[in-house]
Amino acid sequence: MKLPTKTFLEVLNVVYSRLREKPPKYLPILIAFVTYRCNLKCSFCGLCELRENTDKNELSTDEWENIYISAKRLGTLITSISGGEPILRKDLETIIESASKREISVHLCTNGTLIDKERAKNLEKAGTKIISFSLDSNIEEIHDMIRGKGQFRKTLDGIENVRTYSPSIRISINAVLCRKNYRDIHKLVQFAKKLGAVQIKFAPIHTNLLHKFKDKSEWCEFYFTEGDLKELDEEIKKIYTECKKMGMLTTSLTFYKGVIRNFAGVNKFSCYAGFLDCIITPDGRVGACCDIESNLSVKTKPLEEIWNSNEFHRYRIKVAQCNKYCWDTTNTEFSLRLNPKTMLYELPTMMKEFLFYLR
Repeated sequence: MKLPTKTFLEVLNVVYSRLREKPPKYLPILIAFVTYRCNLKCSFCGLCELRENTDKNELSTDEWENIYISAKRLGTLITSISGGEPILRKDLETIIESASKREISVHLCTNGTLIDKERAKNLEKAGTKIISFSLDSNIEEIHDMIRGKGQFRKTLDGIENVRTYSPSIRISINAVLCRKNYRDIHKLVQFAKKLGAVQIKFAPIHTNLLHKFKDKSEWCEFYFTEGDLKELDEEIKKIYTECKKMGMLTTSLTFYKGVIRNFAGVNKFSCYAGFLDCIITPDGRVGACCDIESNLSVKTKPLEEIWNSNEFHRYRIKVAQCNKYCWDTTNTEFSLRLNPKTMLYELPTMMKEFLFYLR
């Protein structure tokens, strides 16, 4: 098992560029927020507060096509298409095809509640490689407490439709660890395996990324207290053991070990946001990180020009100098695996994960 030479060279270039704080030659991963619209109102999500001001400014189908033309020139290997709920875009399959026909592997993040038989077939036809479904418990009442009444069954229906009608798409599960679901959450691993998932990732509840738009006081009951952390730590160990036993790809051991330290505010790591990837918001702003506001937009300049610009590199340097305590499965996870101090230890898992997204 080995990574394609192109992928390996791009990863090496990213590591070198981050260490030297130089602009990288490539953009390996493009994180595309195609909409902030959503059909759910999850307890801890801040999109309800954000999306009202962005819906009317969403990029068009043609604008996303141009983005992936630029991404191909920049050597992009993977695009993660997210939201909001991306299934709400009627042109989603066309956007996906814009990437897949340029040999960019498409990873779709969704709550799954809107994927019927026809949508599942169309997503496969468009070239979707992986779909990550948000599922926060194997217990219906707990998931619905977080995501909304009746959503557990709708998500399972969406997973089953993909499994039945688009079998080439690999299924992944994303779970948010919070105070309402963490007890016995390791049982979700076996449940996910039965649903046909080959990967499951757990991320602790956080106050950054898209969650930052919601006042924490509105969902503090979901946030961990100091008294919960010992029990949470034991549950995380069970999660990792269960994933190994079930042969499920999952979050790295280094990430899992850092979850408790994150709530204590003692985690420090070299972030690769802006070096390994960039984000594009529904209205076209290009950022190095969700938590650093950017005024650069694909509506005024092509993506490749922005990526190679001095202006964007200044945002990379802000990331390099950032001291926030982030602990998510996007930038944090990749950053831990690319850190020279842990790279050798994490290399086998990292290879499996890259191949999971690329093959």
